[in-house]
Amino acid sequence: MVTYMSAVQALGYGGLGVKDLDAWETFATQILGLQSAGRTEDGRLLLRMDEYAYRLALHRDDSDDIAYAGWEVADAQGLREVAERLRAIGVEVSAGSTEHAKLRGVTDLIRFSDPNGVACEAFYGLSIRFESPFQSPRPISGFVTGAQGVGHIVMLGAETEKSIRFY
Repeated sequence: MVTYMSAVQALGYGGLGVKDLDAWETFATQILGLQSAGRTEDGRLLLRMDEYAYRLALHRDDSDDIAYAGWEVADAQGLREVAERLRAIGVEVSAGSTEHAKLRGVTDLIRFSDPNGVACEAFYGLSIRFESPFQSPRPISGFVTGAQGVGHIVMLGAETEKSIRFY
């Protein structure tokens, strides 16, 4: 099996479109134990599960679905490798703008879609909040993230075989 995104090290972040941002904030913090990192000027709610500035971004919209997935690579070379491999199999890849990288809190990123049309980004340099350690609002010691980042994501799609090959 050929792996096209082999430079990817982890699922670094995800974005969800949600109808009720307040209800999701309550669920994420009081049930799941994620820490709110606050709301941004554009209305996103950022959620933490470790030392990173955020791992989940919730956007107010009517989809109640995944908005994007952010795949972490080590550095600029890893980003180039992912872009080259994706282009080699016919996937359209675009460079992220400086503004988009700032919005995501990363050094640099590229954008593309998976076979089911899910927006994806590959990036490096996600912001870490050393000065503010993760602190769950629930009495838990934390989440196991480490080298795997968020850990995993489950997506349902019509293009199963293409998705298996892609990922």
